[in-house]
Amino acid sequence: MLTVQLKLHAPGAKTFLQVIRARFGHTTHITFCVFALLTNVIVTAMLMLGNSLFCVCLNTHCTVHTLGESKKVAP
Repeated sequence: MLTVQLKLHAPGAKTFLQVIRARFGHTTHITFCVFALLTNVIVTAMLMLGNSLFCVCLNTHCTVHTLGESKKVAP
């Protein structure tokens, strides 16, 4: 039922942003584009952070216990 309504409001839409533009207008479309871009930036940052931690753990002796400790520098 939902797909039929989507095809009626936005027959050529292939993404949810195109559906939003056809259904709610230009201002809402721009708002959702900004939110989608921010979400992609946050997810990319989380993936890069997790990947860097994984690479560090591959190259050093890293356990769950040592991840939480801060490194102490000798005076």
